[in-house]
Amino acid sequence: MKKFLIVLAILLVIAAGVGYLVYPVVSNQVAKGNDAALIRDYHKTVKAMDSAAINEELQKAVTYNNELNEGEDKKFEVGNPFAASINPGTHYYESILSFSNGIIGEMGIPAISVALPIYHSTMANRGTNTLVHQETTHLPTGTGGTQTVLAGPGIQPAEGFFGQIGLTDERMLEDLDRVIPGNLIYLNILDRTFAYLVDDVKNLSTSGLASLDLSPVEGEDRLTVMTEKKGHLVLVQARRVAVSDIQELLEHQDQGTIPPSWEIIMILGLPVLLLGFVILAIIGRIKRRKYMLPTEGRDKKKQEPVFPEDGDEPKPTDDKNKETEATAAETDGTEGKRD
Repeated sequence: MKKFLIVLAILLVIAAGVGYLVYPVVSNQVAKGNDAALIRDYHKTVKAMDSAAINEELQKAVTYNNELNEGEDKKFEVGNPFAASINPGTHYYESILSFSNGIIGEMGIPAISVALPIYHSTMANRGTNTLVHQETTHLPTGTGGTQTVLAGPGIQPAEGFFGQIGLTDERMLEDLDRVIPGNLIYLNILDRTFAYLVDDVKNLSTSGLASLDLSPVEGEDRLTVMTEKKGHLVLVQARRVAVSDIQELLEHQDQGTIPPSWEIIMILGLPVLLLGFVILAIIGRIKRRKYMLPTEGRDKKKQEPVFPEDGDEPKPTDDKNKETEATAAETDGTEGKRD
């Protein structure tokens, strides 16, 4: 029983270690699958809309952007979307471009295999748990003189006990610092696709965000994507270009989505394969052992010879006594015949 408990404990430790390594990969794939399902529903909803309804939604966004441009010309004030407090979005803001699970659209970065739904920035949807549009900046409409800011977490921590031991549910913008000038970012808003060419990447402290100039540039449609990583902010800035001008570049960068799939297979397969070999080896070792019942063990101890201690005369065993008695009987019989 003791040996069985030791083997069981070893198996549990191995299973816990493999689970700790595999959980982030599995949960990340599940989360990406959920995101993909939301994006599919979004596109399905848009496809069912007629052109008049789509144009009406876009016009609401253009009106919102024009209202932001009214008054004194100054840079946009973008607060830290990863701070503890956040101003809740207004009902008017949340009603614009919101007709499918509260999603504004989709953002993709082919170079780092990212495809995420975009939400309004509200108390429920914050930069710490989803990719959100910053309310004080322009909504993406594909018009010039606009500056759109999106923010999202690098990783999404797991909830409860799993989060306390450092496990994660989804890798979102964790690799944003790997984006370089010349990479592409695309936004799917309603039935329109807007392509942006990265022209700058910045690393700032959280306090440095206040000094960042995010004012719109005349005639340019600009996009800024930010995340928080290791106590600082990573910002990727891009300008919109015609999709037809970067079609070849887009196809080339899309090839970067293939290797991670093989990495995922290896990460998932190797630990499971290793655990299988360990379990088979332990089972084989157990099968080679000879186990006895408790009564069998006692009987064996009774049959074991007793060795004399120093100074004691050896005690004859039962077999020797029997041989001695048989010899004596034969001797007596022989002597009787002689008499």
